[in-house]
Amino acid sequence: MPRERLFVLLDRARQRKVVWISGPPGAGKTTLVVSYLDARKLRSIWYQLDASDGDIGAFFHYLATAADALNSRKSALPSLSVEVMSDPIAFGRGFFRELFLLGGKNLILVLDNYQEVPESALLHTVLRNAIEEIPDGIQFVFVSRALPPNQFARHRAHGKIASIGFPELKLTLDEAMAVARDRGFADTEAVGMVHRQTDGWFAGLTLLVEHAARVGAAPSLNSESLDEVFQYFAGEIFDAAAPEVQQTLMQTAFLPIMTARTAERISANPNAHKILDRLHQRQLFVERRLGDETTYQYHALFREFLLSRAREIFTPVGLRQLARRAADLLRESGHPDQAIDLLLEAQDWGAAKSAILEVAPALFTSARWTTLSGWIAKLPPAEVESNAWLQFWQGSSNVAQQPLLAQEQLGEAYASFERAGDARGQTLTCSAVLRAYHSNIHGEFPTISVWIARSVALLEHSGALEPLQSLEVHGSLLMALQCHDPTNPFRMQCSARLVALLEDKNIPLEQKGYAAGLAINYLVEDEHEELQKVIAAARPLLEKAAPESVGDLYLWHYYALYCQATGDFTAARHYIDQAVIVADRLGTRRMAIVARWFQHINCIQERDIAGLEAIREKVLPRGDEGKAIHLCVFHSVTASLLLLRNDGVSAIQHLESWRR
Repeated sequence: MPRERLFVLLDRARQRKVVWISGPPGAGKTTLVVSYLDARKLRSIWYQLDASDGDIGAFFHYLATAADALNSRKSALPSLSVEVMSDPIAFGRGFFRELFLLGGKNLILVLDNYQEVPESALLHTVLRNAIEEIPDGIQFVFVSRALPPNQFARHRAHGKIASIGFPELKLTLDEAMAVARDRGFADTEAVGMVHRQTDGWFAGLTLLVEHAARVGAAPSLNSESLDEVFQYFAGEIFDAAAPEVQQTLMQTAFLPIMTARTAERISANPNAHKILDRLHQRQLFVERRLGDETTYQYHALFREFLLSRAREIFTPVGLRQLARRAADLLRESGHPDQAIDLLLEAQDWGAAKSAILEVAPALFTSARWTTLSGWIAKLPPAEVESNAWLQFWQGSSNVAQQPLLAQEQLGEAYASFERAGDARGQTLTCSAVLRAYHSNIHGEFPTISVWIARSVALLEHSGALEPLQSLEVHGSLLMALQCHDPTNPFRMQCSARLVALLEDKNIPLEQKGYAAGLAINYLVEDEHEELQKVIAAARPLLEKAAPESVGDLYLWHYYALYCQATGDFTAARHYIDQAVIVADRLGTRRMAIVARWFQHINCIQERDIAGLEAIREKVLPRGDEGKAIHLCVFHSVTASLLLLRNDGVSAIQHLESWRR
């Protein structure tokens, strides 16, 4: 039912950057936005949030996926990685700038079910900052059961957010009459009574009118609780349905989103889609979206009701079988996250473990560490302790944000792999620990030499790794050796292996930047004969207009170092200046700091005092930045600035003070 009254309100609200639509469940919020976008023929990205969006990596991953349909330039949005997780808020700014550029004008970003985002989630801050970046012609529309979170208070105070709440969403008497007429119920007096009883609540009025149309009279309400009203009258509709329909409704409720095909498969009812279509046509809490394949989704209240009935009727064994069947269908249709949630809820530990291990590499690559560790945490401890790979992924998911905890968890995984005689698992675990070493906020890692020795021993005696794994393992080890044990002869073997892998045409070019940078950094010391091979292999990455990924940034950093070492300062400035710009845009705070260290070397060569002063401002340690690399760069730049001002005594005193 089009609601032109609310469409006019939305037209006015869109004069602001943000529209916030709030009200109780069943108030018609989502239906309103869907019908408005359709009526006004507006381009949109629709993102439905849930509790998993407390994982900032999951949010960026799925939002980028949702934006693909509008990405006419087909250029990738920035993706999270270990490096950018040091400052995800800065990354968020860069991500949304790119999204706004890709989306173009007259775009609506709808964030539905916002109340599902945990109160402590970083996402609130990320979106607060994104609102500041919204250009003309683009709006955010939030759909929520709650008012905006505290993080949005400043935007509300400055009038950036237009609000449409329950008072506006309530059905007027005329709208209630239209709902009743659509259902063949024309008793004006009875509809008026129902309208008063429900206070215009869309879900309650719809159910009561449905009841009145069936029995010929409007009921009286004995409860003031909207939820109780819904449960009671939804139960009436459910109980009046044929047993086959009841069975189909309960079974399909296990699918958060479904197509005609998946609804038929989970219920074994070839008419399942017809049941869903009838409910949609009667506006009974089934949302239907047309596309390449029509999808159906129960309203949250109705799905919760159906699942509650299923738990009452089906046996525990039957529920687990149904959950597993639903999980299989979800995985087949590209929704593995929802499949795992179902299996964990059903306590089907074996199936849940298999599903988690299947998607763990992809989740780790896309920086969805909170989701991964959250799933593993829901398994009984004994299930995790008995599986070395679960221990490995548990530790790996904490490398970026809790490196000391990650080291402890990965130590347990290593012991499990060692007992099982799994050399590959041990090798990958060593590599993960070395990554944790580089992520450690305090720059302290007393056992690093132990892990380097283990890694070297394993690579000398164990079997071959897959090429991409070998690239990662040898890269992390070479980085650790250069930082911690630069005289270790195994550095040459690491470098040689990286050179060979860089010439492997089976490894995607975009995966080679990180390894190429590390190899250049090592080989440039002695102008090694292998150096030109590395540069030739990396040449396509170096010929880009600008670096596009964190791997590219590593390469451009170290190639700038090579240019400085060979006296080509013009090229060095080009590569490092572009790296600084992109590191800032991607929100890679640590890499931006490193890039500015290279940049300050150029300033020294050119005796550019103003440039050094600007760099010093950018590398001032902020807040909790106690990483050795941040402090090292800051004090190096400060000392260089003092030297260029001919104050060598102060420069030495400054460095001595920092060293102490």
